[in-house]
Amino acid sequence: MNKPQAPTQAQTYCDLYSGETILIKASGKEMLPNKLSALVDNIKSLIANGIHVIFVFGGGDQIDEEWHKTHSEPRKKPDGVGETSEKVLNDGVIPAYTKLREQIESLLPELTVIDPSQIECDIDDSKGLVGIPTEFRIETPQDIAIGFMGHKDEQQLNVNGDDQVRGLVKQFGDQINAVIMLTDIGGVVDDEGKRVNIILSHEMNDDGTHKRIKITGGMKKKLKVGKQILPDIGKFAMTTGSLLQEEIESWRGSGTLCVQTDQLSCSPPNQREIEIFMQVYQDFVASGDFRNRTPNELQEIIDHHFILRIKNSPLGGFSLIPREEEYVEMSVLWSGYLNNGIGKILGEEAKRKFGEMANARTLFALTTPKDHDDVFENFEERVKIIRRFLRYGFSMQGYLKDVRGSYQIKLPKMLKEYDVEKRNPLMFTYRK
Repeated sequence: MNKPQAPTQAQTYCDLYSGETILIKASGKEMLPNKLSALVDNIKSLIANGIHVIFVFGGGDQIDEEWHKTHSEPRKKPDGVGETSEKVLNDGVIPAYTKLREQIESLLPELTVIDPSQIECDIDDSKGLVGIPTEFRIETPQDIAIGFMGHKDEQQLNVNGDDQVRGLVKQFGDQINAVIMLTDIGGVVDDEGKRVNIILSHEMNDDGTHKRIKITGGMKKKLKVGKQILPDIGKFAMTTGSLLQEEIESWRGSGTLCVQTDQLSCSPPNQREIEIFMQVYQDFVASGDFRNRTPNELQEIIDHHFILRIKNSPLGGFSLIPREEEYVEMSVLWSGYLNNGIGKILGEEAKRKFGEMANARTLFALTTPKDHDDVFENFEERVKIIRRFLRYGFSMQGYLKDVRGSYQIKLPKMLKEYDVEKRNPLMFTYRK
């Protein structure tokens, strides 16, 4: 008889998202032939795994293409948003929308395309025949596609995709699990060109800028939208069409995840989150960030683990294991998002949970820098660890071998018997 296979990370996340509704917004660039096939495959896979989709598609590039078939002058685009005259509507917007709608109906029959007549709008007079959605006449916001058109009375209107997203979140926010916007670069990058995995809402400004990261151009507009919708939606992500599935099915994601800080929760994991933690644990053991535990030690960690999450998305975790003589050990502190505030939140949550534990007086953590051939590299990593725990509000006691030899701190039995010749970790403490 074959041994049952453990669920893959992708399967586990699909189970977490099964039955939920994801709003996916794609720009006209993502709808171009060279990208559309991968995007369609990703959406089909999500639907096949029981995830409901609201697909909002733009068409800026397609409108330009249709416009230039009969006009030599460019469309007017103040602030990057095209003005819509009667000519632009008839010669650019409507033919572009019609062609894209036909493509979606052919390639994604799983989705019902919502007709512009079902999208009530006010008119943004500053941009001509441009609509701002006020009501979507939809019974169930699941497995649908919405384009870049709406109407006011008998007048058809061009509608910006970001405004469609804002309107949908305002009307159906309690039924939408997450918003994912697809971009060329796949998310926010820092000054060194590295992807920023996560952004917390309290570090985002209303205009789309960030308190620490330089944000410019189109990404600034997307973060502005994100800041507006986060209170109603909780989490908002940016990635590319080809990496859409990975954004949902990988614990580190594929783009940038923005979360509403005051909607984070921290509590013991459910079964699916335990499966995710086991995959995280194995990854961290393989990279040398965690030491390998015996089966009994690992079960002890799981029995006392807490998960920090936004809705159904785990962001990090830690274990608080009661030890002898009023000591509690904080163990396997993890997060896939470094230097973006999650670690500090995990540290605060660990102290708060510790504070709720009766008869516990001292919280301690043991940690060891990775082994490196380069002594200086080891020193740099040790400094990072020390700074991190000091930011959490812990005190550094030094290496356990030295702490134990000083007899200045009363230690629990497990620390007195710890094999410091095999591993001599740094010890940090936090007292009530």
